[in-house]
Amino acid sequence: IWTAWHTGSIGNRDIYVSKLAAGEENFGGTVQLTDNTNDQCNPAVALDSSDKLYVVWQDNREGDWDIYVSTSVDGISCSTETRLNDPNEGNQVNPAIVIDGQSPNQAHVVWQDDRAGNQNICIATSSDGFATKTVSQITTDSFDQVEPAVTADADNTIYVVWTDGRNGSNDIYGAASNNPWTNVAIVSNANNQSSPTIAAEFVGAILHLLWVDDTLGDKDIYYASSDGLPGSPLTGGSIIDDTSGADQLEPAIAVTGSTGNDLKVFACWQDWRNTDTDLYFAELSSSSGTNVFVGDGGSSTYQGEPVIGIDEYSHPYLIWADNRNTNTEIYYAGSTFVEPVALALELVIASASSSTTVGADPQAITTVDDVSVVVPAGACSYDVAITVTKIANPQAFAAPCFGGYDFGPSGIQFSQPVTITIPYLVSESNGSTLPYW
Repeated sequence: IWTAWHTGSIGNRDIYVSKLAAGEENFGGTVQLTDNTNDQCNPAVALDSSDKLYVVWQDNREGDWDIYVSTSVDGISCSTETRLNDPNEGNQVNPAIVIDGQSPNQAHVVWQDDRAGNQNICIATSSDGFATKTVSQITTDSFDQVEPAVTADADNTIYVVWTDGRNGSNDIYGAASNNPWTNVAIVSNANNQSSPTIAAEFVGAILHLLWVDDTLGDKDIYYASSDGLPGSPLTGGSIIDDTSGADQLEPAIAVTGSTGNDLKVFACWQDWRNTDTDLYFAELSSSSGTNVFVGDGGSSTYQGEPVIGIDEYSHPYLIWADNRNTNTEIYYAGSTFVEPVALALELVIASASSSTTVGADPQAITTVDDVSVVVPAGACSYDVAITVTKIANPQAFAAPCFGGYDFGPSGIQFSQPVTITIPYLVSESNGSTLPYW
């Protein structure tokens, strides 16, 4: 999992990246991507099929805002920072990026552009890491088009959505690469719709959208889906279960699976229902869609700018900005789940004449994955399969816990004690650390 952010004082911000490696609990060290004395901010990231990292951001090193990109295969050594737009032609801001499934992959970066005197949406496409590129202007209406978002479907059609003021109030418009960038009204309810975000299913062309909608008087998060771009505007519906009239903003969306094949749609947003800015989460493909509070450490502090992704096991994770410790920092939260691949599996035979060890020999433990379960002979009156699996992202304890644990939830009872050894890393040990059973 990669994340990117800007840090520093306005006017002298830089872009940083960090990686959470597979199987690790903490992100690695941060890498400073830019060091120009002017301002770089508002980054977005994507990975191609070979795990090459793409980072895009807005940059004013030339005196106005431009869109820049850099790539890396390891997050340490990065390519030359490359400008995507033409120089000295107004301001280009709010980049977003997607990489399609073609071979070779094509990267697509969208942004809003004021070179014509109003805000328009542009896109740059490249199959060689932006050594070369094709740039197209998607909108030409004289009103403002802002806040672009982009996705790619399974057939490598690129969809761009944005906030559009051409009808007097803000609506959501979109365009697709297979209908070359014809502007289509996606949502045009009464009042205003803004801040769209979009994701496509793994198979087919069904799109899932979130946006901010003030049709009911306050700002709520609305959801709708469509098979490709809709033939007529969508209405959508609120996913918010708050009745206080508070605002919900900054939606983010992620999709895994496809219709009829384990489809799951996840949403996250910034929420004012508790009088400060918190994050809430919902799974939209479940029957309830309950709004779930994302913990803020018991503080009345700022949480915002959420992004949502899908891990290797199709579970969602969140990354956001948070100032619970005074300074604004980047936070991560992953789903808690039992990993599908077992560390060890063994059938314990009731009639066995000696003890059965599931997993590692307790005298030969060398890594944290060497979990050991020793079942004495005759401890269970019937044959039983014992599986050792990891729980990803378990709830952290505020202090060391040496109480009892229920290893289950099978409900199996043994007539003799079963020894379970779970190794763990000890930081800064002085050599006096002892095992605990």
